[in-house]
Amino acid sequence: MHSTEARGAALAVTEAQVAIQAEATRTHEARQGGREALLMDDCLGWSLAVVHEEVALRRRARLAPLLEEREERHEIARERYVASRLRNEQMKSLVEDASAQIATEEERRSQAFADDRFLSRRERIRRREMNLS
Repeated sequence: MHSTEARGAALAVTEAQVAIQAEATRTHEARQGGREALLMDDCLGWSLAVVHEEVALRRRARLAPLLEEREERHEIARERYVASRLRNEQMKSLVEDASAQIATEEERRSQAFADDRFLSRRERIRRREMNLS
């Protein structure tokens, strides 16, 4: 569950970063188009390039807070995921420790039973030998 949330948040961050990069590319292209228009004495082309540059800059400015918000959500989701993984590992360790302890107790019981059986048998043999003598 937490891994899905973290992946979704990471995807949202990437999406915002791609959108900002696209606007940066548009800004660069508009500036380049404006330079070319100036070189060709195309005032209308230059004006259009300036407008495109301004639009791209404003879009980029609007996307910056969105990216920041998504990065914060991603960090929170990542922290939840890490905490969840840590809890899972701790639980796994507890279960493994309990299983090992149970196995050790079973071995002790089995050994105690075998020891009692051996001692009982030895005692019976000793009594028989005493009765025969």
